[in-house]
Amino acid sequence: MRNFVLAPLALAFLAACATQDKVTSAPPPVVIAPAQAPVVVQQQPAGSTVFVQQQPGMVVMPVSAQPLRAGMGRIESIAPAPTAAAGSSVHESTKRVAIRMADGSVQHVDTVATGMGIGDSVEITSDGYMKRS
Repeated sequence: MRNFVLAPLALAFLAACATQDKVTSAPPPVVIAPAQAPVVVQQQPAGSTVFVQQQPGMVVMPVSAQPLRAGMGRIESIAPAPTAAAGSSVHESTKRVAIRMADGSVQHVDTVATGMGIGDSVEITSDGYMKRS
């Protein structure tokens, strides 16, 4: 009988240990790659003209942040959030966290939460919080 009384108390204690931190949606990192080398044709037919097309050096297309999706996931990476120029509203301790969701997608969020580790199980709630236990 005594074990049945202690079990609910232990569960209540563990639930109290869970942390909940506010998160905001963040865009995924931008990967910049150099343009591909042009294709070189070794043989040209007699009397033909060859035009060399110049390729742009780099093309960067910014990606916008997607709305938060509620669900369970695991932390894949933690990095300092990029800061904008002077007057930025990003706090210096803000981190950009990549979370692999249960459906296989990756969601990026910004948070000032502490004590996170790669591989930690998290839940994103519909009201914009990240719960960790």
